[in-house]
Amino acid sequence: MIVMIHKQNEELKYLQKLILQGEHQLLDFKFAITDSRKIARSLVAFANSDGGTLLVGVKDNGKIVGMSSDEEIYMVDAAAKMYCKPQVMYKLRLWEPEEKKQVLEVIVESDNSKLWKAQTEDGRWKVWLRSGDQNIPAGNTWEQVWRKRRDIVDRTIVFDRKEQLVFSHLAPGKKYSIEEIVKFTSLPVSEAENLISDFVVMGLMKMHMTVPEVQFYVCQKLSL
Repeated sequence: MIVMIHKQNEELKYLQKLILQGEHQLLDFKFAITDSRKIARSLVAFANSDGGTLLVGVKDNGKIVGMSSDEEIYMVDAAAKMYCKPQVMYKLRLWEPEEKKQVLEVIVESDNSKLWKAQTEDGRWKVWLRSGDQNIPAGNTWEQVWRKRRDIVDRTIVFDRKEQLVFSHLAPGKKYSIEEIVKFTSLPVSEAENLISDFVVMGLMKMHMTVPEVQFYVCQKLSL
């Protein structure tokens, strides 16, 4: 782990420009780290999505307050090693934009070759994604899509009763959660998740990353 201290100099313009952007898809602010598990969510969300940067010691409004202690550096390390599966690799930089105020920059690269999970307070492992300025749980259907795309196998769907049932209840372009699709079709959750993931892999449906969950929509109405 390499940590570099940056005093008041030209390089600080980089940090200032970063903070002025505000939180977004690739940038998250943390006032302080009090729970390594919560930080693990941000790390895996960045890794599963487009990568990103976490700034510790910065409020949501962009005000620099500085880290409360060096212990937060070790809490980031604990998050990556103990509460991320597999372990998330990251880079650290330590800035000192103001006297006695330090900001920790945690940089995570995107890596879609793995399915990154963070451990919850009850011991379960969940996949997290980055959507705008928030982290959202991916859900079982998203995980199925990821695995089916990774396996790269030819998929053929025979439009039988269940398949026709799904498309007859969904309006093209309108976004639905898995729970809504299950309600409309009365299909078991496992069957609905398997069908929707197949539709997404084949390009018949698309995923929409939104808070608090991933939603799905039909690209175009099919003639059945």
